[in-house]
Amino acid sequence: MKKFLITVLAIISIGSYAGELSSFSEIANAVVNGKQLTFVWTIKHCSSEINLPDIVTAIKPNAVMLIGGKRITASDNHFSLNEPSLPNKATSTFSKYNLQDNGLALLDITVMKAKNYKKVSNYQIRCELGKGLTVFD
Repeated sequence: MKKFLITVLAIISIGSYAGELSSFSEIANAVVNGKQLTFVWTIKHCSSEINLPDIVTAIKPNAVMLIGGKRITASDNHFSLNEPSLPNKATSTFSKYNLQDNGLALLDITVMKAKNYKKVSNYQIRCELGKGLTVFD
């Protein structure tokens, strides 16, 4: 019984291992094959017109699109009460993720008031695949 349990746990851990996808073509292939992707953004390794915080965020979008074999795109909408520009106010943040075939990764952020979706701010963060953005399947 003990050997059986160890074997089952080993199989589960092997099957749940998330592999890093280090090139655009690997990520595009994962999209084509219906793999669930996780985008990990290390914001301090990126650039923007705003001061960037020392934050690492992992996003697992529910839909990812490959466009013309040249661009991978996804989005996420996040509700929060912790937006620094609107403390203790309900906000909705829409994030658009774009990865181009040359490795340029763009993260477009729009912060809105949750009660009426009035735009509060928007900005863009620029990263590179492997430097600021890591993708796992």
